[in-house]
Amino acid sequence: MCSETKTVTVTFGEPNGYFLEGVGAEIDPHLFRQINTRHGVDDGDWELLRQRVGYMRLQKIRMMIMPEWYEPEKGVFSWDNPEVRSVCRILDIAEEFGVRVNLTLWGAHASKNSWLAIPGCVHWVSPPNDLDAWSENFCALLHWLIRVKGYTCIREITPYNEPNPAYYVKSVQEVSFPAYKEMVMNVERHLRQAGLRDDVMLCTGDDGGVAQWIQDCTGDPEFEAISDIFNSHFYYFHKESTLEEIVPFCEKLMKPIRSNTKKDFEINEFGTYWDDGGDYVDLPGNNSFERGLLCGKLLTVLLGEGCVGMMHWCLFDEYYSDNNKMYRGLWRFKDQNWTFRPIYYAIAPVTRYTRTGSAMFKGGADAPYVAATALRCDRGTTYLLVNDGAEDILADMTCLEESGSLRQFLYSASTLPEESVGALTPWRTVTVRDRRGKIHMPAKSFAVLTDLPEE
Repeated sequence: MCSETKTVTVTFGEPNGYFLEGVGAEIDPHLFRQINTRHGVDDGDWELLRQRVGYMRLQKIRMMIMPEWYEPEKGVFSWDNPEVRSVCRILDIAEEFGVRVNLTLWGAHASKNSWLAIPGCVHWVSPPNDLDAWSENFCALLHWLIRVKGYTCIREITPYNEPNPAYYVKSVQEVSFPAYKEMVMNVERHLRQAGLRDDVMLCTGDDGGVAQWIQDCTGDPEFEAISDIFNSHFYYFHKESTLEEIVPFCEKLMKPIRSNTKKDFEINEFGTYWDDGGDYVDLPGNNSFERGLLCGKLLTVLLGEGCVGMMHWCLFDEYYSDNNKMYRGLWRFKDQNWTFRPIYYAIAPVTRYTRTGSAMFKGGADAPYVAATALRCDRGTTYLLVNDGAEDILADMTCLEESGSLRQFLYSASTLPEESVGALTPWRTVTVRDRRGKIHMPAKSFAVLTDLPEE
């Protein structure tokens, strides 16, 4: 190592008071619907997905549900069709590997004239035209999945996707928090009446990146009382955004939420902000090293601030409709042999080497381009460390353990695999003595350091 390499001091104090709920990704259940099977998706692809979820030790997934998939007409239920079978195949994987699941009832399918939709709604989904029917629909789904099918992996439900900016109660773009609150309270009441309230956590807010919305949700005492956990979506930063921009923004985002409620807060969708195309365009930045580095920055900063869970949009590419292929996955679709994008190598070591229930510690550094977070469980400790600077550094880290060794998994431009290889290999081993570890971090890199045993 060159003597000119700058040393940055990294320290950890007391835990932030919150415990990891889970890091994972969105897996929407389209893979075994006709929109994907007509492109050749088969049981071999299901097995590949199963193996990858197991290897990553994915901790949590969010899944969209459309009410028409299982109740195409009011009072007429269908539990054996390609849509419901696709839902169950994803839940089967979650059940096998102990992955926690959030089910999000997306909205009534207004663009297909759903019986539940508000006529003339400007968005492709709409709030329900009948709150009781909507709540009964959701309860019927939960009863079938939890009581009849026996799934134990379903931990959370969210009763509408991105109500801000899309809880349109009329045929114009007019968002209403009181109307959203009324709907959520109706769902909660029906859950109690159906005897399902204790089976799932009610996860609310789910804003599409509008900080005032989650403040309204957490700041309303009646609404806060019935909510078990709050969440937002997070697409505020470009792939080139720096830690010096991200850190103060996240602190500002979290402060009013923490003032309003002691309940947990999570990010149920996060990713890169795209201003040069939509989800259905495979942008050059989508396949860039910088996208993965941004992922590492967001995980490090937000978990350190006490966000208890984060799910990336999304796990893999697949068709969401007949002609629209989603290109935001950690790996590409079957027509590109399910090959990994660089971002996979940033998020996979986090999911594989952290554990649900870990206490979280926000690190301090004497350089604004360095951030750190520690996650500690009864099996060991994992550190997330970012060097966002233009030069290599030596991080002189005061560790939580007295001694031992840490395997360092490094995400950097020079260490990305040349081939699409899913297995992770440590870059170096760091020795800890007297609670001190000295960690080489190349410029623009993200590291996961862990003493957790391989399992």
